[in-house]
Amino acid sequence: MNKIVRSRAFTLIELLIVIAIIGILAAIAVPNFLNAQIRAKVAKSISNVKILRDAYIQYGLDNKRTPEHSDVITAQDRLTTPMAYINSRIPDVFKEGLEERGLKAPHAGLYHAEPYTEIMPLENMKTSFPNLYEGFKAGHSGVVLGYGPSQEYDYIEYDSSNGIRSRGAIYNWVPRFHQKDFATP
Repeated sequence: MNKIVRSRAFTLIELLIVIAIIGILAAIAVPNFLNAQIRAKVAKSISNVKILRDAYIQYGLDNKRTPEHSDVITAQDRLTTPMAYINSRIPDVFKEGLEERGLKAPHAGLYHAEPYTEIMPLENMKTSFPNLYEGFKAGHSGVVLGYGPSQEYDYIEYDSSNGIRSRGAIYNWVPRFHQKDFATP
């Protein structure tokens, strides 16, 4: 009598099922991984903006004024020399997306600074930039901002509750300096 010899190999159907399962898992995992990268960039950008805001505050207290608008001279250069409020220039984490799309990153791809003295006097400030207008009206001396995940340079504050690719810039306000802040003992 013939004995049936069982092979230890996989059948073609078994291999196809395993490949299909791996494909489904990859289709679920890849978008989550990409979203995690964007969330990490947002967190890094928020941290960088806070670091720059603190450097502006220190600069303002030492020099009795905030640095110039970053279009005049790169604002971060004032924060690195002659006294180092930050160690080096901090590039905007979302500038790479602009370069990939063939756009030039304004402000050398760095975070941008808008001081109260140069922005608030604009005639169309209230209608064109309502968020900045309200912030300056509330008593802030400046704002430090960078591109958000949408990589559009606008003055709407980024809100992650609208989705990770929602419109808006990531920014932080620099408090207004008063004469009492500069009093010497």
